[in-house]
Amino acid sequence: MTSIQQRVIDVNPLTLVREPLWTRNFILLSISNFLMFVSLQMLLPTFPVYVETIGADSFQVGLAVSLFSAAALIARPFTGILLDTIGRRIIVYTGLGLLVLFSVQYFWITSVLVILVIRVLHGIAWGISTTGMSTTVADIVPKSRRGEGLGYFGLSVTISLAIAPYFGLWVVERFGFTWMFIVSCAMATASLLLIYGIRFTQLPPVQTTARQTEQPNLLSRIFERSALMPALLVFLFTSAYSAVEVYIAMFTEERGLPTAGPFFIVLAVAMFVVRPFSGKLYDRFGVKWLVLVGILITIGGILLLSVSRSMPVMLTAGAICGAGLSAVMPSLQAWNVDRAPQGRLGAASGTYMSGIDLGFSFGSMFNAVIAGLTTYATMYRLITLYLVLFIVIFVLYTQPRPQKKQQGNLSV
Repeated sequence: MTSIQQRVIDVNPLTLVREPLWTRNFILLSISNFLMFVSLQMLLPTFPVYVETIGADSFQVGLAVSLFSAAALIARPFTGILLDTIGRRIIVYTGLGLLVLFSVQYFWITSVLVILVIRVLHGIAWGISTTGMSTTVADIVPKSRRGEGLGYFGLSVTISLAIAPYFGLWVVERFGFTWMFIVSCAMATASLLLIYGIRFTQLPPVQTTARQTEQPNLLSRIFERSALMPALLVFLFTSAYSAVEVYIAMFTEERGLPTAGPFFIVLAVAMFVVRPFSGKLYDRFGVKWLVLVGILITIGGILLLSVSRSMPVMLTAGAICGAGLSAVMPSLQAWNVDRAPQGRLGAASGTYMSGIDLGFSFGSMFNAVIAGLTTYATMYRLITLYLVLFIVIFVLYTQPRPQKKQQGNLSV
């Protein structure tokens, strides 16, 4: 049975009406996710500046950023286990509650050491919250519309990426750092309050299977085996994309271009336009061709970016990269959910999102070394090799495997 036939069967065969997507649960969860991301992303361009104002040097600023990411990375796999054992509700409530609690702690920062402790705790809360949210939305979205649903849900992150950094800078410029922390905390609180209106899916009854008996150790419980390939692929993709997001300002300075701000706006607009269509294409045709096309588009966008010497060319590259990103990321996430066995969706989400964290961390560090040895333009050309490796692994992995002939079934 082909993937397209399976998706047709998932639609109600009597009425031929698709299952509803825009339910109360889905809308509230999407808005809550948007507010949660705004609460963090408005801190991204402003927090390093604040840390410097209280006496931190560049190493301590970088350490504060890295500790946040490392703490989130460590928290995700353990969160996946808890999501599959004690349920979604308590984990999501706990994650968002801790997010509010540790957001408040920024008001009492008195030293660099306090900053580092708070950033670790905030990173743990972020890892719990985002893993819980991604698992919960996978429960809510109808299986027959999973690609479309996850694509729309991802827009809550896309929109926040477009407006939150500028919003944070505006609040700091107009009202100062204290009000920035107040607004960030208010956003996290509103995200938590919205969750109270959501009905969470009950966990399926625990069944002892042969698969479970093959996973006796803690490591195999933390990391879901079926999610390892999606996690590897998203690691390669984010290793490349991290250079676009992190070093575009340095690239514009290298090329004498005015600013990188419009690049992110065009990138976000392209993602906003493409994501709904890419989700529908995933539901109709499956993962393979959509991901391959998206990767090729991304390679083209990054290569165009590497040779751009004017704003129109750079903005065109941003639109192309946004289209590729919108084709690849939701598709990989939906593919990861489709592959997860019953009762292991939380672990699969934690494993997959760990690949994203590792990709951004590795890419940010290793790509900086490449840029230091060459130029930012050369770095952009070289990072497309991550995506070429992505294509090779993905094609080999999804290649149909020949079926063994059954004995006694010989043709005459």
